[in-house]
Amino acid sequence: MDSLKPGDLKKRIERYRDSYEARFKRNQYTNNTIIGASIILTILIAISGTSPVFKDSQNPWANPLGVSAAAWLGLISTALLSVQKLYNVQEKIAFYPGYIVQAEELIEDLDAVKTEEDLQKIRDRFRKMRAEEATKRPIENSPS
Repeated sequence: MDSLKPGDLKKRIERYRDSYEARFKRNQYTNNTIIGASIILTILIAISGTSPVFKDSQNPWANPLGVSAAAWLGLISTALLSVQKLYNVQEKIAFYPGYIVQAEELIEDLDAVKTEEDLQKIRDRFRKMRAEEATKRPIENSPS
């Protein structure tokens, strides 16, 4: 087995850490967008259901239009929340910070390496971390 290079291992660990951070941020932004859009849609549903414009007795289309608008807005809001649940967005947000911290700890430990044995231990911990992340990562729910 050829000799391990601390610089190469550090770069690999940093790439994984950066990848975990990117996944965390992407899921955080997705979650916040879905929640924000759902709040806005809920407000629009309330407005369309209570607006005097949709209760004009002179306009025969007003009431059906208000009901139709509220139904479509509710449908869109439900679809957004279903996507959030289907792709386990919130579970993924909670999942990645632990692996980001583990990767940072490995990088710090690399600075203290003195022997080939120390380096091998860090490499083994890195392999274990990657395998654990791959098997425990929240996956998308399959529609039943």
